[in-house]
Amino acid sequence: MLSPLYDAKREKELINTIDNITQAIKDEENNAVHYFARALEYYQLSQQYFDIFESFDFIGDEELYYKYVNKAYDDVDKALSFNQPLNDYAYSFKLFMLKKLKRWKDLIEYGIKLEESVGLTTKDCALIGEAFFNLENWQDCVDCYTVVIEEFGEKDASNIGIDIFVERGIAYSELKQYELAINDYKKHIELKENVELCKYNIYGLMADAYEQLEDYEQALSAYSNLLKFDEENVTGLFRRGRLYCDFIHNYTLAVEDFEKALSISQDNRLCYSFCAYAYVHKGEHDEANDKTLALHDYEKAIEYYKIAHKMEFGDKNSQEAKNSYWATVGYAMQLKEELLNEKFKLC
Repeated sequence: MLSPLYDAKREKELINTIDNITQAIKDEENNAVHYFARALEYYQLSQQYFDIFESFDFIGDEELYYKYVNKAYDDVDKALSFNQPLNDYAYSFKLFMLKKLKRWKDLIEYGIKLEESVGLTTKDCALIGEAFFNLENWQDCVDCYTVVIEEFGEKDASNIGIDIFVERGIAYSELKQYELAINDYKKHIELKENVELCKYNIYGLMADAYEQLEDYEQALSAYSNLLKFDEENVTGLFRRGRLYCDFIHNYTLAVEDFEKALSISQDNRLCYSFCAYAYVHKGEHDEANDKTLALHDYEKAIEYYKIAHKMEFGDKNSQEAKNSYWATVGYAMQLKEELLNEKFKLC
């Protein structure tokens, strides 16, 4: 598959330039400038095979992309090994190639060396923060990103090619600093025009942080915002349904969310189980006003509990399986039977 950036004419020009620089290197093997110049061209060539929106699915020729990024890294590494005067950008470029290669530990190690020698730019610090994020070193990630945001300012920091407020928010969440996480998620939404282009589920992250704070109304609002952008987000539907069920106790809305989630994906045992649970409680509420509707609720609960039980235990006949069956399916059957007996007495 070709990248949307692919341009055959541009590809040919880059290859010709690389060939010319390669000849220059043969004539002058120890010239750091030549190696760095070729590194820059190799990286430009790599971009012909990779979609610019690299946060999302890979579009292009992955093998060629990494081939030329590796060549770019090897050349800039070689250039810097000569200890000859080079533009300061060469140091940052090596750091940038380590990011492209996802060599996070090497990136941090090299970044520390840079800080001790020539110093770090603010963008270098952002790359190190990204490396800490990918290595799940949350506090160091927060510290690096905070430096970047303070030095660049919020608006410029949000446009450096990293979802910096989202990633710092995730780091805050991992550190159980949920209020700070929510503030960062809100800042990302405030500063970004196209929130849905974020590679992270921003509203889902926000909802999770609100749940941790037991602010269920705000969590519901966040899930509803998520579903405005992605109506068929199964995780969002399931988790909003769970909130309706467990904390708001609105079983009708819970059933609606679970049913929609199951209409999209039928492989979630928990969703079947929660939907059955919601139907049971919906039925108990409906009995006072509409026994026919309550009967339907119990029948749906039995149906879904049976599916969930089958998905969890298969054909096992263990004591655990039996106990689970009678605690779920059996309970819903009992409610149905009691309701039928009551209706029979009324007749």
